[in-house]
Amino acid sequence: MRNSKNHYGKDEHILWLNDQIRKFSKKGVTVIDLYPHFLDGEQHLKAELTADGLHLIPAGYQVWKDVLRKGGYLK
Repeated sequence: MRNSKNHYGKDEHILWLNDQIRKFSKKGVTVIDLYPHFLDGEQHLKAELTADGLHLIPAGYQVWKDVLRKGGYLK
C-alpha cells in the first residue's frame, strides 16, 4: 500500500465516527471500542500498525484480534 498524505490528520473525523457508532449501544448493540488500542502516546494511529496513516496492516489486525480474544468475544 502506498503512503498517502490524504490519510493523515483524520483523527477528528475518526473520533466523530466513533461517537456515532457508540450510539448503537443504546439500541442494544454491543459496541467494542478498539480505537484506544491503536493509539500512540500522541493519540494518533501507531505508525507500526499502518502503512498510510489510516488503514491497518496485518499487525493492526493482530491487535484487533487480541483485544477481541481478551474480551471474550472470540474463542
